[in-house]
Amino acid sequence: MVERHGASLRTGAALWLAGRLPGFGRRRLRALVEGLRGRCDAFLDGNIDPAPWVGRELAERLRAELRPEAIAAAARKLKTAGIVVLTPEADAFPPALREIPDPPAVLYARGRLSLLRRPAIAVVGTRAPSPYGIRAARALAEGLSAAGWCVVSGLAAGIDAAAHAAALEGPGGTIAVLGGGLFYPYPPSNAALFRAIAERGLVLSEYPPDARPHRAYFPERNRLLSGLARGVVVVEGHGRSGALITAAWALEQGRDVFAVPGPIFSPKSDGPNRLIQEGAKLVLGVDDILAEYRPVVADPVLWLGEAKEDREEAKEDREGPPDGAPRLPASETEDPAAGSGASGRGGAPPAADPHSASPGRPAASAEDPALRKDDRAPPSEERHAPPSEERHAPPEGGRHAPPEEGREAPALERRLLTALAAAPALPMDALVAAAGAPAADVLAALTRLELRGWVRRLPGGRYTLPIDKRRMPRP
Repeated sequence: MVERHGASLRTGAALWLAGRLPGFGRRRLRALVEGLRGRCDAFLDGNIDPAPWVGRELAERLRAELRPEAIAAAARKLKTAGIVVLTPEADAFPPALREIPDPPAVLYARGRLSLLRRPAIAVVGTRAPSPYGIRAARALAEGLSAAGWCVVSGLAAGIDAAAHAAALEGPGGTIAVLGGGLFYPYPPSNAALFRAIAERGLVLSEYPPDARPHRAYFPERNRLLSGLARGVVVVEGHGRSGALITAAWALEQGRDVFAVPGPIFSPKSDGPNRLIQEGAKLVLGVDDILAEYRPVVADPVLWLGEAKEDREEAKEDREGPPDGAPRLPASETEDPAAGSGASGRGGAPPAADPHSASPGRPAASAEDPALRKDDRAPPSEERHAPPSEERHAPPEGGRHAPPEEGREAPALERRLLTALAAAPALPMDALVAAAGAPAADVLAALTRLELRGWVRRLPGGRYTLPIDKRRMPRP
């Protein structure tokens, strides 16, 4: 049984016990989770044989390990620690991680699950930074969080810790992805920071809670850092730094790569300087990052005609809610981590959590220029443009005119762009499923959109929206 935001305690405890069996790596665990597809209770009741997914020998060992008393004990530990177990079918599981190569079979989470729906940028770097690197990491993370972006990093000493601490004070928040279980935060010197993030941000791991950190886990963990983010910022790191591993994962996953330049005589700057040589965007301040996600054109889905739910919401805004459906104030919207409640429509991040504000700093609101719902044009243009132009103002210079300009575009193209707007990149089979149309029709539509500049094809047969066609998701 899978609950709205995570697996049941019984299921989560069983997956924990399975994941720590010798020889039961994450790939076999993923095969088991995919095979069960929400039928874990039936499996635990003895009604499903796991041998087709894990082999006969492991299936027998699994049955011996998953005794009712062992599951109950593990479930109590999860509940006491406040750990939620997320499988890919859970609503709270980050959609971006479903699409990466080698996705996690399970995530162990502690903290605010709502942060998984925020737009995110990863900030990574060396464990032994210079004062310049610390200052740069703090400034970038603080600016990103102030603009509503969640900062993702690995809780390591140095750049990671500086980025987490700065982002934690802003409305965007921070997510720490560990290279071990949640019972063993690493390094021990960051234990206080770990507790602060678990309380006010979110800590994640794909490893069982009692798994001790291991040097092999950290490179594997890095794919989740980049997978959760729209882009990766490398602040400092030598030529073989783990930060460069994260940048390599970002490129494979179709994410953007940014780098902070440094002195040519400093080994700590060798990594980011070389990334800039190879095409990463040079970052001199937070605006250089935010500019990539604040295009002057509108959301492509809105250019092509609003989706049905957007039209219904706009009608409700004009005419009021239907009879018997009172409208709740934004402050009463529930956080997924607290129980029932809905996340943002279509995978968009939910409204800013009032609890994310730190003392002395007000919580983000819909009036924040970086988080406004209607952020389709610069404020100066919004004030002076007629109502009809606010929604359909043409791109600057007439570049990339929207398909079928002047009337609603074909529904198939709208469905494809809606799917691509919700994920960094999607393979053809996922787009066919999202569109609900024959593969030949989907390919033809993608070709039309690619010729018009609205879709970009990536290596490996995946598709994405160009950076200048993306906009910062609505909170």
